[in-house]
Amino acid sequence: MAGTDDKAATETAIVAKYRASPQFKRAWKIISPRPEHSAECEREIVYAIRSVLVAKVDDRTSPAKAKKKLGQGAKKLRAAIPFVLGPSLAEGLKREAKFMEGRADKIVVGKGKPRLSVAKFHAVVGARDLLTRFGSKRPTRYRTGAWHDLSKALFGKAKDLFDYLEKCDAQPRERSRAFLVDVYIVGQRPRFF
Repeated sequence: MAGTDDKAATETAIVAKYRASPQFKRAWKIISPRPEHSAECEREIVYAIRSVLVAKVDDRTSPAKAKKKLGQGAKKLRAAIPFVLGPSLAEGLKREAKFMEGRADKIVVGKGKPRLSVAKFHAVVGARDLLTRFGSKRPTRYRTGAWHDLSKALFGKAKDLFDYLEKCDAQPRERSRAFLVDVYIVGQRPRFF
């Protein structure tokens, strides 16, 4: 019980900290949620802002540098295996080195075009989700629309995220037919079938 109380207190403190930020205030003004959804909307806005901040840190490293660092880390782990006492620890190091090499192999180093910003994409997706769930206005794909304004508010100092709105809007929604069948079996009526 004490662990859940600590977690709730920590979450409340984090929400209170971000509630005073200009990003939060601007996002709250754009969304203008109904009073019965205000607590949940506050948590979701803070989650969206924090996910954009984490993605901004990931955007700083280029794919080539990340691939090189993972390769170097795997090489160091393989070099440490002969000096480890115990077979279980050696197996763990081998498994971790193999994981790092596999992760490095999956990284694609694009040539000739600028990379897409993961942070900007997080801001656009988060804005769409917030407006869909809590907003008084539906997300529209206009430069002067609520979706674009909320995306800029979540990202921070961004001038134009319209290209990311188009990319996000072109992607299919994540509801599969199997999900709808499971929902129907459980007893809820599916939206689309």
